[in-house]
Amino acid sequence: MERRLKAGSEPGFRLAVLGADRRLGILREMLINNGHAVFGYDEWNGGEAADAVICPIPMTRDGVSIAYEGGQAGIETLLERAAREGSVLIAGSVPEAVADKARGLGAELFDVMDDDEMAVMNAIPTAEGAIAAAMEAGDITIFGSECLVLGYGRCGRALCRALKGLGANVAAAHRTGGANIRAAGVSPVDIARLAAHIGEYDFIFNTVPAPVLGGAQLAAAKKSAVIIDIASAPGGVDFDAARELGVTARLCPGLPGKVAPRSAAAAFYESVMRVLVTYAASKQIKNKLFE
Repeated sequence: MERRLKAGSEPGFRLAVLGADRRLGILREMLINNGHAVFGYDEWNGGEAADAVICPIPMTRDGVSIAYEGGQAGIETLLERAAREGSVLIAGSVPEAVADKARGLGAELFDVMDDDEMAVMNAIPTAEGAIAAAMEAGDITIFGSECLVLGYGRCGRALCRALKGLGANVAAAHRTGGANIRAAGVSPVDIARLAAHIGEYDFIFNTVPAPVLGGAQLAAAKKSAVIIDIASAPGGVDFDAARELGVTARLCPGLPGKVAPRSAAAAFYESVMRVLVTYAASKQIKNKLFE
């Protein structure tokens, strides 16, 4: 539920919102409707003071810049200004190098994907979008198909649940935790022995942000298999090898903001509010504005 300002209160936080996807557009509407002052990068860069700067999910795709509605902003410049002016930065899927840079500059940077509630709610549209991409690329139903999920984190678990609900036979590849997978009614597969098993599956979903499907594994896969990679860029699939072998493989980043932007924005809004209320208390900003 959105946290609304009390009737007749002063405006809430002053927030710069960077990014051009639909999720952030809807987030802007939610923030404005709840009494916050919201502006874009150009206004903030032009001198508007901000309690917080809200960045995209993922925060950056190249490690050096952030896309906003009018272009690209340099990350280092962003961090330096936030540190100088005491603005908290709120983003998602922050690269470790960027987090290290923020700490070095004394900038407060919060990754919403470290927020358990946000991460769980983000996994649901991710799973639905991945399955939709597989259905579009494949030529058989999910029902009755053999599906393999690589990784058993939040997104992996959400995928397994959704696939089982659609009537698929589901396995999950793991390094540890096979008992937890089996307890969920999913068949565990040792990821170290993937090449020996991968030929059994019609749909393969990768959630592991590291190389897991190289040439050897792809060569052992069915030629009719569909591989959907939802891991953080650059993903875990050797896409050049997949093309050479004629295996259908798609990299599908940022699914929540594409397939369910309003649901994704609502989850982002709640996480932003949790950060801001904590930040307000630490900075002695008047959080009594909130019910």
